[in-house]
Amino acid sequence: MRRRIFYIIFFTLIIQNIFSYGFCGHGIANAQTPKVEVLIEGVDEEPKGKIIRVYGPITKGVELWHYSGGYWGYKGLIIKDEDLDGDINDEEALEKAINEEIEFDYTIDSELYKRLIEEGDIKVVCSTTLKDEKTMGNKLITDLFYGRPTVEIKNGKIYFSAKPKFHFFKKGDISFQQIIGEKLNVSIPIVDPDYGYNTYAIWKRTEPVDWGGAVGYFDKNDMFAFAPPESGKIAPAQIKNALGHLIEGFTFKTGTITRKSEESSVGYGTFKNGGAVGIHFDYPIKFTFYSAKEPRDFSVRFETIPQSAAKGDPVIVSAVINSAFINEQKTNFRVLSNVS
Repeated sequence: MRRRIFYIIFFTLIIQNIFSYGFCGHGIANAQTPKVEVLIEGVDEEPKGKIIRVYGPITKGVELWHYSGGYWGYKGLIIKDEDLDGDINDEEALEKAINEEIEFDYTIDSELYKRLIEEGDIKVVCSTTLKDEKTMGNKLITDLFYGRPTVEIKNGKIYFSAKPKFHFFKKGDISFQQIIGEKLNVSIPIVDPDYGYNTYAIWKRTEPVDWGGAVGYFDKNDMFAFAPPESGKIAPAQIKNALGHLIEGFTFKTGTITRKSEESSVGYGTFKNGGAVGIHFDYPIKFTFYSAKEPRDFSVRFETIPQSAAKGDPVIVSAVINSAFINEQKTNFRVLSNVS
């Protein structure tokens, strides 16, 4: 009878372990999301807790295009020309006109995700790798976004939400209109090359055939500079008129296809009204995760390693060191045995 009860308990434990193991990953994926406090490098004090891990930098982009309805758009983000009084370079009006936050999601490895979920209460320092030309240090994340971003950890991903800033080149009165030498009906901004670039929808010049998109180039020190020959890009100075026709004699790329400039135009009769031009901005972000728990300065526990020894013989003892500033470390050292 006792043997039978033993077997029942034994098999019950085996089945329980199988189910626990089988659904372990599912449990992590659907675990409660951790509490996250967002800090900004260079603005907030560095956390005192233990660093869990650094993730990134990872670059995500936002690309807005101008539409015939009189607005710039990216997904749900709409910036109306009327709200800008026709000038997207107006920083104050632009901030008011940006109608919502953007969200970036980053898939993280299962080990990091598990550690963040298990930690439960974390702090994340957000920073960027964009360089400040004057100091050569990193710019602040506040140079890329308005206010303080929010960060969520769920479903195996980092979700980053913030209201984006758009940076345009504003030295003097430089504009597409000035460079091309013809009047445009819409103010087309030149993206500051430190933050992104312009993009162009390329069409066949002689008939309405869409050839895809091309990447723009702009030299901050010479607004009339052409794109380097092997770059595959287009500079504003290589657009010769308000129709969007390109100057003759150079090549560029739409995707992987090389195009001849004399056969191409920016848009098909839409460039003058701001069509066929995009503005692309890059956002390189780095996340440094810390434990939000109050750190213990220092603790040590000793573990003797079982072994036979006579009195006076050296015995190996293991010391396990825990610190708020380093991960758990184990050190072995020898002492003289006092056993008789």
